[in-house]
Amino acid sequence: MYLLWRRGVRVADSLLISTVNFAATLLFFLLSSLIALLWIPPDLFGEDFTAFFQTSFGLISGIITAIFLVLFFPKGAHIVLDKLLHLLPLRSVRLKHAREQLLARIDAETQRFGSGFRGMLQQNKTGLVLTVFATLALFFNKYLIGYFIARALGQEVPFDIFIGLQVIQLMLIYFAPTPGAAGVAELSSVWLMGKLMPEPMLMVYAVCWRFCTTILAAILGGIVLLREK
Repeated sequence: MYLLWRRGVRVADSLLISTVNFAATLLFFLLSSLIALLWIPPDLFGEDFTAFFQTSFGLISGIITAIFLVLFFPKGAHIVLDKLLHLLPLRSVRLKHAREQLLARIDAETQRFGSGFRGMLQQNKTGLVLTVFATLALFFNKYLIGYFIARALGQEVPFDIFIGLQVIQLMLIYFAPTPGAAGVAELSSVWLMGKLMPEPMLMVYAVCWRFCTTILAAILGGIVLLREK
């Protein structure tokens, strides 16, 4: 969003772009979760974890539904938000005025958001479809990186189960509360891959995987940001 803003893109349009990309990402998680449910053996983690994963799958489905409702019915989303904000017991006149100003600004941005998405659907459906497929390919590439690292370390890991475990890990990382999923990524990598690789190799795998999928990307992204200043 910062780079788009630097290039003159309006805030509403950058939010639209980010929301479309976010929806495509969630759609990828939804599809990959279905694959993981089919590929991971039910007894690999026990019945409790299977129930947890199914609950997470339901949560992601709910988020995707909400995102698509905002995209296709922005006015309805604004009405719901308006009712929620008016439920707040505000007594101060100043706070009430601030609330109305916020709602007015959200209404204007929502209308611009909705018209932008409709324009995207009418004028560039191909680009929208390509965005979804590019997101699917880019995220699946993260799974393949982990698989090739494991094979490079001489580990004979089953492709289907490994990809299923990578689906779980990427979901944990994506929704992790820590910055950059610090700690969560490393611990989940060791815990999940411990089902497929011997203990002495887990630390080496975790370091190589984290460097290739996150640290290297952060270095390249930092170079891009520095060049924009």
